[in-house]
Amino acid sequence: MTALEFQRLHAQCGEALRRYFREASRILDLLGRCQPEAMTLKQRSEIQMQRGKENDAHERYQMLRSRLLDAARVGYDSSI
Repeated sequence: MTALEFQRLHAQCGEALRRYFREASRILDLLGRCQPEAMTLKQRSEIQMQRGKENDAHERYQMLRSRLLDAARVGYDSSI
């Protein structure tokens, strides 16, 4: 891996983390609107859809973080 590739991977990992945080915050907001009564079908659907988005964002962040950790562990060629 070149230094440029490492920098790009680092930037992608940072963006993935920010996206995961945004998606996790959105589901938290949806859950914060819940009332003592059972949720409506619309509310359940919104939460389920958001849960999928959050899970996807989390999976991408973990994948990129794993690649970044591997690159940091073995090093990269800074001369390229």
